[in-house]
Amino acid sequence: MAQLRIRRINPGSLFRHGCLLGVALAAIPSMLCGLSLLWASRVLQRWVDTWEVMPVSILGQEVARIDLIHALGLERLVGVLQSVSAAPTLVFLVSVVWLAVSTGLLLAVTGLLLGLVYNALSSVTGGIVIEASARPARGRRLDTR
Repeated sequence: MAQLRIRRINPGSLFRHGCLLGVALAAIPSMLCGLSLLWASRVLQRWVDTWEVMPVSILGQEVARIDLIHALGLERLVGVLQSVSAAPTLVFLVSVVWLAVSTGLLLAVTGLLLGLVYNALSSVTGGIVIEASARPARGRRLDTR
């Protein structure tokens, strides 16, 4: 049985692999979030469009018309919703890439910090010792005398 001691972990390798792993793990949830953003923006735009002009009637007589978007100061929100709905493919792609890369960077930084802490502790404690043995060939038994 062989013993291996891990005394140091390369921080650059941890960062690269953490970022790649984070992007890979976040790709599908990012696509779901992007599709949710598109769906929510379309539903919200349809809902806000019904508010544009609201008639006020008393006893069946229209006495006033109120522009709720202007009255509530939602012009900026309407502009953003129209922009999102006008470029759905671009918004979807940007949101997917942004979420995947930000998750990858978060995982990479977390892994990097953990690696640096491990390197500092392993210089004091000597690192982790792993016991390993050769794997027997298929169908053969390893002699354990």
